[in-house]
Amino acid sequence: MLRWTVELERIDIHLAVTLLSSYMMSPREGHLIKVLRIFSYLKYNVNSTMIFDHFPVNWDEEAFPKHDWSTFYFDAKEELPPNMPEARGNPV
Repeated sequence: MLRWTVELERIDIHLAVTLLSSYMMSPREGHLIKVLRIFSYLKYNVNSTMIFDHFPVNWDEEAFPKHDWSTFYFDAKEELPPNMPEARGNPV
């Protein structure tokens, strides 16, 4: 039921439900207590909503100073697969 609840609308409990789902094959008493706490949270937060802003953020680049890490990681290179497809969309 909790997985279904996450799929429908309540992504605020996604992490807790996902972590508890890994114990479905051999649940313990402590897992049941955590599930009951999640249901209690849902009971007292019925009308809570999460708002996501889809507009891009304009970061102030000067707030993030540039650092030269080449002295610590002098031979570090990102390994990319040779058959990797071309990236789409804006970079993250």
